[in-house]
Amino acid sequence: MTPRHLIPVLLATALLAGCSDDSPTRPPADPDILLTLELNAFFMEAFADQGTVFASDPQGNVLDVATWDGPATIVLKNSVDHPDTISFTFVQSNDWELALATEVGVPAGTFWTYSGTLLPPHSGSAEIEFTNVPPHEGFMISSNWAASTGPGQLPPRKTIEIFGESTDCFVRVDPLDAPPVGGWLRGVRPAMARTLDFNARGAVAPLTATQVQLPAGGDHFLYIVYGSATADSFRYTINLDGKTIEGPTPRSITVYTPEYHPYSLHTMFYHYSDGNPGTYYSQGTVGPVPGEFVPMEGDLTVTSTSPDSLMFTTTSNWDRFAVSWSQQQGLYGHWYVEGRAPVREFALPKLPAELVAQYPDYPVQGFALNSVEIFRDGEGGMVMSQGKHFPSPGQVQTYQMAPGYTGSDFISSSPSRNAITRQNAAPTGASKLKVMAAPTSKPANSPRSSP
Repeated sequence: MTPRHLIPVLLATALLAGCSDDSPTRPPADPDILLTLELNAFFMEAFADQGTVFASDPQGNVLDVATWDGPATIVLKNSVDHPDTISFTFVQSNDWELALATEVGVPAGTFWTYSGTLLPPHSGSAEIEFTNVPPHEGFMISSNWAASTGPGQLPPRKTIEIFGESTDCFVRVDPLDAPPVGGWLRGVRPAMARTLDFNARGAVAPLTATQVQLPAGGDHFLYIVYGSATADSFRYTINLDGKTIEGPTPRSITVYTPEYHPYSLHTMFYHYSDGNPGTYYSQGTVGPVPGEFVPMEGDLTVTSTSPDSLMFTTTSNWDRFAVSWSQQQGLYGHWYVEGRAPVREFALPKLPAELVAQYPDYPVQGFALNSVEIFRDGEGGMVMSQGKHFPSPGQVQTYQMAPGYTGSDFISSSPSRNAITRQNAAPTGASKLKVMAAPTSKPANSPRSSP
């Protein structure tokens, strides 16, 4: 069994894209039922093949516990205590990490299932040769769910990993004396040998430039642009542009994308100001690259950071929140909590006795707050967020475009809407099940380290 989302990476807030629905929950046939969970193949892919799940009352007291090992329908029940709202928590571990993911403020009796895009299987690799490349500094090679970038020279040849039957391959270089150019190799299949000749007619072309106005201030900024086959399916996803800017954020940047492509464009901006707590904003959009990054309005204040009573206030118009905690004792522990407006306060649930016995070095009080983030889901796939990040003592912060934008390879996970979604009877909302120690900015949907 291999856990899926246990690596703490800097994720894009656009990962949490979704919609809300106020339709009533389907009443359960059994009045003792607290929650019905349908853990399907997507859940196995997104989180883990096996683990423990438990339900809690608003005070954190355990109401019922179950385990899963493969796809299953789990019914959590309690015939004595049956509050109007509950939380439920998934627990998963491997040899070095413990991951917990909690949803709070869930109406008792809810039916909860999961949907999203299953990743295509890894089918092999192909070798690409590059000829007549102009003098340049900086390159990107991008294929479905994989990319390689660097600040230096494009290598003479490159092996690309292929997910699915075939992939298009986008290659970009940044010439020394001209704007970036890019070219495509279409339909690359495993074991193929292909060549991109930069002098061949129509092989490469200048990219479309979009000037983007940025907010004042900020100590770290990053953006990523990627394409997907459709606006809401990420089985085919390819990176097109991205950059990390350290130091004072400029007032504008230029984003470059191919003029002709068959993809739905997604853009994520992330803006961070140092401090204790630090403040960050994100904006995710679907469609043409926007000409301006406008931070989410209003203020966010975290009034209590205790695991017994996390509280925040905000003057923003918001839909949902995400809170991350971490602990370094024995295994590295992450606890990720989500909820929806109007919930602004919760306690980390108490662990069931069997988990306390299994993980004696993980008292709930040992988890330290990392971040609190609120989100607003707009029209057309736009997602905005603002958050507060609390560096732990001695913590070294790095704000990069995840693994890969410093010259390494990475396997991308989709930066938008590839989220685990909940279903209360027929209506659906959205909830990203992920575990991390860094600020919740993903996108991920969020690069992962290449194997």
